[in-house]
Amino acid sequence: NNQKLKTAKLILFILFFLLFEILILGIPSIFFPFGRDQATGAYVANLWLAGKLPYIHAVEVRPPANYLPFMFVQYFWGDSELGIRILDLVLIYFSSVLVFLIGKNGISRRVGFISAILFPIFYYGYFNFWYSCQMEGWQNFFILCEIFLYLKNSKYLFSAFDFLAGFCFGISILFKFTSLPIVFLFLILILVRNRDKQSTALGKILNG
Repeated sequence: NNQKLKTAKLILFILFFLLFEILILGIPSIFFPFGRDQATGAYVANLWLAGKLPYIHAVEVRPPANYLPFMFVQYFWGDSELGIRILDLVLIYFSSVLVFLIGKNGISRRVGFISAILFPIFYYGYFNFWYSCQMEGWQNFFILCEIFLYLKNSKYLFSAFDFLAGFCFGISILFKFTSLPIVFLFLILILVRNRDKQSTALGKILNG
């Protein structure tokens, strides 16, 4: 019980530390104006909410999910740059938590913590906020979800975690097509993982 309590306190400390770090690094982005890409996303989202369609009423080449965060913010918040900036802070916080969990489950808690600390530093650390509120941030979030879910399945050949990982992968493609090469990596990882599991299962059967 004491060990569990210490572990819970440590996890809670890490979560609050990440929140504090991201607020320190990211709050200045709230006062940063939209760049070309963010403005385009907001404009297309505004047209979409008005009943018009991207690619038809606005010339744009990015995948459609890129406009959904802007649509969400505009629907609930109105035409404001502040809303999408705050949503970006929330996104980076949960992405950092996922980085911690992936490192913790895949290697060690220390590696997870260090990686989670570095993630927002590389994202916000240069204070060049032209690159925030971009589709890469959402793409990365769903890729991290995919990796986390993949690591959750350690017992079965295939499980609901694999299905959800594939679902997250599909969403990441809708944000940016550069996610496509990742599918080959995960196919290889799943095949290797399942080969080991099949060998273990076969050994159990042969041993009675």
